[in-house]
Amino acid sequence: MALSDWTIVGSIALHWINGHLIVLTARPYNSLEEAIKAYEKRESERRNRDLAELGHLVDAAFERMRGSRHPPDTEARPPPGGPPR
Repeated sequence: MALSDWTIVGSIALHWINGHLIVLTARPYNSLEEAIKAYEKRESERRNRDLAELGHLVDAAFERMRGSRHPPDTEARPPPGGPPR
């Protein structure tokens, strides 16, 4: 996101993200620009944590999938329908 993506009205900054309205005020920062930068930094860090967690879940699922595979059976199997008569 960029500062230009925000709508600044008086002492409030507004931005729609995924259907949610984000409203920031300058408090406790010195300016709206600082508040926006701090918000974007927090969101970036949260997104990175969420993606890392998702990556770990996907890796674990792949490991379970690999572990559940059975090696091909090398013994001769009777043909379908049972042994020959």
